[in-house]
Amino acid sequence: TSITLGEKKQCHCQCTPIDWTTAHCIQLRTEQNIDMGLVVTETHANGLNASCPAGTKATGCSCGNTRGSYLIHGQITCQCLTPDAGWTKAYCAKPADARYGLHCQFRKVSANPVQATSGLVAVGCSCGNSCNSYTLSNNQCKCHPGCGSTWTAINECRVAKTPAAIAAEKAA
Repeated sequence: TSITLGEKKQCHCQCTPIDWTTAHCIQLRTEQNIDMGLVVTETHANGLNASCPAGTKATGCSCGNTRGSYLIHGQITCQCLTPDAGWTKAYCAKPADARYGLHCQFRKVSANPVQATSGLVAVGCSCGNSCNSYTLSNNQCKCHPGCGSTWTAINECRVAKTPAAIAAEKAA
């Protein structure tokens, strides 16, 4: 699959499962400007919370019964905000190269649109009022006006070498 994310050049992603939305199928550039593919998995849980397996970070979430509002806690746990969501999915990723790690942060603000922090890439959005209608482009999240959303959330990530990889390079 080839996608364009924001202002980045076209990327070639190898995402699993194959029906994962292209908004979440991403490649991030490392701090050293190396294209880095991500290994992507998803977890599914009944109820309002789903967590990513060890070593991965949540890059996005889905909520059952067409309930779109969610929060991400601690980079790994998706929480659907509507009590009747029924189920929750967490979309989880890690760099394909084990020398790198993925850092994500989830910001919820009362502004619309929300631009990704400098040095990070927007990989997911959430809107208030159980709205699942947004645009993710130009490295920003924009909730559609018809939702009446009172907040916009952005999940933004970057890839960086792990401390162990940096130490190994220095020792070599």
